[in-house]
Amino acid sequence: MSYFVSFPKIKGRESFFRKVSLGPSNHIVPNLTLLTVDVIWIKYVLSCLLHKCISLDNSTHINEMILNPEYGAYNRNLTWSFEYASRNLEPPPGILTAKRWNYGRKARKYNRDFFDFIEFGRFIKDILDTKDPDAFIKNAKKYSEGSISEVSKTFLMWQERFKKNVLGVNLSHFDVESFLRTVFGLLKPTHFKEQREEFVSLFISYFLKQFRETSKIEEGDTLRDHPIYHYVSFIKNELGITRKEDIIDKIGDSGKKLLSALPEPERLMPILSDQGLDAFLILKLIEENAETLFHSFVILTYLKKRKIDFKRRYVNLYKKIGTKDFQDHVRELKRALSRLEPNLTSLKLKNDLLSFLAVWWEYYQFSYIGERITREIHRYLLDGLAKDEIKRKIKKKDLEVLNHFLRNFASSPQTYIKTLKQDENKDEILLQLEEMSSDIDADAVFEYLYRLATLSSFSEYTSSPFFPSLDSFERWVDELMIVLKMM
Repeated sequence: MSYFVSFPKIKGRESFFRKVSLGPSNHIVPNLTLLTVDVIWIKYVLSCLLHKCISLDNSTHINEMILNPEYGAYNRNLTWSFEYASRNLEPPPGILTAKRWNYGRKARKYNRDFFDFIEFGRFIKDILDTKDPDAFIKNAKKYSEGSISEVSKTFLMWQERFKKNVLGVNLSHFDVESFLRTVFGLLKPTHFKEQREEFVSLFISYFLKQFRETSKIEEGDTLRDHPIYHYVSFIKNELGITRKEDIIDKIGDSGKKLLSALPEPERLMPILSDQGLDAFLILKLIEENAETLFHSFVILTYLKKRKIDFKRRYVNLYKKIGTKDFQDHVRELKRALSRLEPNLTSLKLKNDLLSFLAVWWEYYQFSYIGERITREIHRYLLDGLAKDEIKRKIKKKDLEVLNHFLRNFASSPQTYIKTLKQDENKDEILLQLEEMSSDIDADAVFEYLYRLATLSSFSEYTSSPFFPSLDSFERWVDELMIVLKMM
């Protein structure tokens, strides 16, 4: 993924703009990609390491973690999709990882099959919710025996629905009839009542066994592109964990607490536990091994507790982190963590790192809002609106957020320059800030962004604002704060 901010390069008196590689993962949430969107998958990988003797250095083991029909990531996705379907709920973003991984042109290019997780869950739900289980079982028995001519036309629609809605792209010619004959042959009256989970497990495991064999998905490097590898990379490179022994060494507990925090992967639900031992485990590992990420966690919990919308309202974090208000929040966070596990009360934050991150949080807010306003102006220009009309549509409070940052930069530039100079694009970043801070008011900021939006080259960069990883990180923090009872 390529991120960017637009910056001016002065040539004589002319400003023009070019693309800069930059991203929020560089500084405030390092090594969280757009695909690491739910913390439950960190728990899942750790659970596999603890219970299944998997090594993250072994690609065959990782394939097993994805494809195993009893506990693999596909199994979890399909099981959870049924649970959401049974409650008539849409899965939250990030829960069904790789939902679109094997879909569309890229799937065809790499000869990957596609099946719709959500439709799969609804398919099982609708079978078990049938109004006449006895008639369904009667037809299912004939179907499983191959007596297709004796099966009702209505029943045969289940086969067509699976082909059309669930599979969609069937590049490997998955034999739907053979699969359904097998699972329908195992159907019992009790599956419609007290043993529903048994049928769900049978249906999913038989499907995944046949899918694994038919699709030959393990041949070549196809699975190397699977999103689970982003979680594997994070756990290996940031948390320093590749096997069961690493978890035990870092946590210092191989007994009941660890097993309670990380049950077998086939028992995992798509949420962190109310008890909070799993949240404790993940936070402790991050605190001790990914300190930048943990310090940003502290900053974002502060913003959320104080109801400060990062995308809308300016906060001078660099000054805030030294205030009593921020220190009160740190003490509150310690108390919340101690409720999960007393061993995490030794929370030690590094002031230098907090100061560094505070400047970057401010700068990324400035860049994010500036990019968003510029795109809005560009869109209004394409709609044929006049400059004065566009100016009235742009929210002044958004321009004021930019003003606040520019004023702070202008009043104490060395404070910000010291931190911003540590970026590979420091010259371009500082050049932009120096030009914009030379004349600071809402009108001047609008004029600057309007000029940017009118340049013909701007149309090359009209994708979404460059800061999408914040959404992933926010979901992590929200879930952890709920467990901490801080929300």
